[in-house]
Amino acid sequence: MTPEEIEKLSDMIASKVLDNLHFQFSNDPNMNVTLETTEFMHKDLDEFGNAKYTHVDESEIVQVEIQRLNNLLSRYVDNEEYEKALIIKRKIEIIQKRYKL
Repeated sequence: MTPEEIEKLSDMIASKVLDNLHFQFSNDPNMNVTLETTEFMHKDLDEFGNAKYTHVDESEIVQVEIQRLNNLLSRYVDNEEYEKALIIKRKIEIIQKRYKL
């Protein structure tokens, strides 16, 4: 095939695909529903679908991390994984010392 024939063929294929998509979307009953932006946007997302982040205090983050580590520590102790529990305990102590908790 010559480059011109390839170009013509690709245009024909693209045209058929677009026509098919247009037909499918025009016959879809859900496509006729109009929603306001506030109706389909989640409150934690901006208009582009990106997550909105509010300012979180560092102490809150540290408290959540200590809570997570304490849960992990309890799980390791319950499963008798004492070496892992000791590592987690040390991490908790380091964080508490660093942030004077």
